[in-house]
Amino acid sequence: MMDSISLSQLKRSLSSTASTAHFMMRSQKSCCSSSSSRNSSQDILPAIAGVASVEASGAKDAKNTTRAGVRSMPLVRSSSGFETTVSWDSPGDDRTQSETPHVTARAKKNRLRVTHESIIPLPKGATINPLVPPSRLHRHSAPHMRVSTEQSQPTFPKPTIQPPPSPASPDIILAVHGGAGTHAPHTHKPLLSLLRRSLAASLAQSSGDLTAPGTIIHLTCALEDSPLTNAGLGSNLTLLGTVECDAGMMDGVRGDFGAVGALSGVGNPIGVARRVMEEAGRGGVAGLVAPVLVVGEGAGRWWAERGGGGVDQDLVTEEARGRWRRHLGWLREAEEAARGGSNSPSDSGKRKRGPPSPPPITPNDTIGALLSTPSALYATASTGGTSLKPPGRISSAAHYGASIHARRVTAPSPPGMDHPAMDIACTVSGTGEQLITSLFAKTLVDAVGVHNGDCERALRACVEAFLADGHGERNVGVLLVKRELASSADADAESPTRSRRVVECWWAHTTDTFAVGYVSGGMRRPFVAISRVPRDSAGRRKRFVVEGRCVK
Repeated sequence: MMDSISLSQLKRSLSSTASTAHFMMRSQKSCCSSSSSRNSSQDILPAIAGVASVEASGAKDAKNTTRAGVRSMPLVRSSSGFETTVSWDSPGDDRTQSETPHVTARAKKNRLRVTHESIIPLPKGATINPLVPPSRLHRHSAPHMRVSTEQSQPTFPKPTIQPPPSPASPDIILAVHGGAGTHAPHTHKPLLSLLRRSLAASLAQSSGDLTAPGTIIHLTCALEDSPLTNAGLGSNLTLLGTVECDAGMMDGVRGDFGAVGALSGVGNPIGVARRVMEEAGRGGVAGLVAPVLVVGEGAGRWWAERGGGGVDQDLVTEEARGRWRRHLGWLREAEEAARGGSNSPSDSGKRKRGPPSPPPITPNDTIGALLSTPSALYATASTGGTSLKPPGRISSAAHYGASIHARRVTAPSPPGMDHPAMDIACTVSGTGEQLITSLFAKTLVDAVGVHNGDCERALRACVEAFLADGHGERNVGVLLVKRELASSADADAESPTRSRRVVECWWAHTTDTFAVGYVSGGMRRPFVAISRVPRDSAGRRKRFVVEGRCVK
């Protein structure tokens, strides 16, 4: 006489049977009506319970086996010395979907003895794949499950393999800076991480459907969306406690330029600048001249009329609000001191102690990005401006030739020599008014051409002239990319000058620190760094630093 066991014991011994019933109930619920699903699910558990008496002397033998790399269901042996097998029919098989699964057997010595056979009904229209979770079953894609007398191995539809994304072109280079200023040591790690992630993500996007301008917009927006930078979200506040952003973009191949200034409520002003540049490049309609710069409330309306979204975003962060209050307090004290209204010893003592320590993360000046390929050249800049600026103030990011410039230049060469053309682009950070009056970005690009492509020489000359022109503290940080283009002499593949067509990335700054980074399609990971102005042997800080690298 065989021992009877409970339903829970049966489920543990015949795990495959319980798993099959679970799949069937789940697919029945998704394919049948609520009433029919309730009735059928009530029929399934009694069907399992019908296999109620087993002699569990060899339950460990009911294992999953692997044949030809395909997972198969465990074998269940009946009381009369037979075993059941499970197979699947593909949707293209001549058997219909509504066939009822049944139990058949073949003679073999058994260890698990089942008192009688049970037929588990498969709801009409349901399809089951034991290797796919029930929530992902689909009646048109999953194979049909049934119990068959055939001793064939399970067959499955061939999976659709998505090809891996194509790698980025080795000729593309992306460069970015996070602003020139004084970065506190505890801000270095998060800022470098932001630059690294932004460069890697934008390079990956460049291998997809994004065009060259779309790629550099993606890179710039990544920095605007982070409160770590003084652009977009978390920007410095005006004197009235509001956010007004400026941004500019230039196409170095076509010479097109577009910018937006004093824009409120738009988290990615670089997108507006791109639209201005593209419309300016196409020209006006009906004889009207397309603008290259739109500002203030008119810029918001201009963007909304063209379907631009997010014109009422709240870009003020708690950190920016706290910084604004501290700066406003310093300003009020300085104004009182200038009017001579604070001469008491207590007030004098407060001023001698100086301002409180800086906030945990201090945004610095304008951010910028560069993109260079053999056929495209772009430069961008975006900023929230200086803290406590008067409303309506426009920074250098929105001025032509001040913070960004990009163009194809031909360096002078001796007669009879074919000197290659060069793509040169730069994006500049610093004190906006000083950059506007000196046209620093355009002057630098022109100087590289004048100096026969010698970027270091051109950078040193421009920074020296910038420091000598004017009084007081003068701040600038510049990132530059130069690509030599193939000349007619390089048409011959064996030309010795062909191997010298390199891309160079340079940066220089007069501020204490400057966050920079770049990546190319041939690099394994982006390069990022916090550049610092060194000190001489006597410990005195040098006036500026110039550094550069050849890009692989």
